[in-house]
Amino acid sequence: MYTKPSSFPLVSKPTPLQPMVKLKDYLQSEYNLDNLPDLWVKRDDMTGLGYGGNKLRKLEYIVADAREKGADCLVTMGGFQSNHCRQTAAAAVKAGMDCYLVLQRNVGRTDDQYEETGNLVLNSLLGAHVTFIDMDTDRQGRTEELVAELQKQGRNPYLVVLGGSNGLGGFGYVEAMEELNSQASDLGFSPDVIVSAAASGGTTGGLAAGAILNDLSVKVLGVDVGDEPDYLLQECLRVMHETLLISDWQGDIPENALEIISGFGSPGYGMPNDAMKKALQVASRTEALFLDPVYSGKAFAGFLDLAINQYRESKNLVFIHTGGMPAIYAYRSDLGPESYAYNGSD
Repeated sequence: MYTKPSSFPLVSKPTPLQPMVKLKDYLQSEYNLDNLPDLWVKRDDMTGLGYGGNKLRKLEYIVADAREKGADCLVTMGGFQSNHCRQTAAAAVKAGMDCYLVLQRNVGRTDDQYEETGNLVLNSLLGAHVTFIDMDTDRQGRTEELVAELQKQGRNPYLVVLGGSNGLGGFGYVEAMEELNSQASDLGFSPDVIVSAAASGGTTGGLAAGAILNDLSVKVLGVDVGDEPDYLLQECLRVMHETLLISDWQGDIPENALEIISGFGSPGYGMPNDAMKKALQVASRTEALFLDPVYSGKAFAGFLDLAINQYRESKNLVFIHTGGMPAIYAYRSDLGPESYAYNGSD
């Protein structure tokens, strides 16, 4: 057993664990393969609150901590189309708190489509107070300044770390790992490989901690969506170790508790590539599964490559769908019908 911190209910649980039979059939036919593992998707795009997504699992533990500390508002940061910020704003509404967001132009885009749609519209509907900053501004520093400004006003702000990716947030994916393992057992299988998008490290690090705490023999892979694999590996390991520390874990930690898959994040965070576009097409046209262009699209491109080229002899591969669909609208010119043609096989 291990120590688990308190949580505040935000997530509709359990999220579905679904087979991707048509995807497997498509890949076998398209690439002329005799064998592929069974492919599954854990639908954490269906966590419920505020359009859903993986950050809500982390926020259950973070918001509980904020409430225990008497906070009256949440403060966090991200890019203009940050899913984390949108979900933090939704969590604040549910917890009866105000929300303050520092949003940075961090993908080199200033077009109206990117800066006036998607998550920005939802932030406004949720009543979040938004500060916009340019790419060359110190995001962490400006966010800490905002916390100090709120304190001078007599408020009690709680700073939510980038992506909710710390030891507390990691418990959201310890719980998700337990949930997934129970569902898989009910369905008569054990996951061999679990794949998720990795950006700030919380989901992958939490999954790895969950595997350790529950003594599960499963490989945890995070697909780098920002083209910074060495940095990302350290962030994922940091979250994993912080989570284990809070849990009072006394056992051994495997040397290869998690692995970062590189080669799918180019040309950088929030910037489209052809593999991501193809992944969105394949997922939607085989399983009616919508992915986002920043996180789950690039991660799914990695998932397909892993299934075809590296883990064909495995039995069961699971993809964690982290959500983020509102960002699709901010990338319409990259993803819409005028940007490319698709006939079902190209």
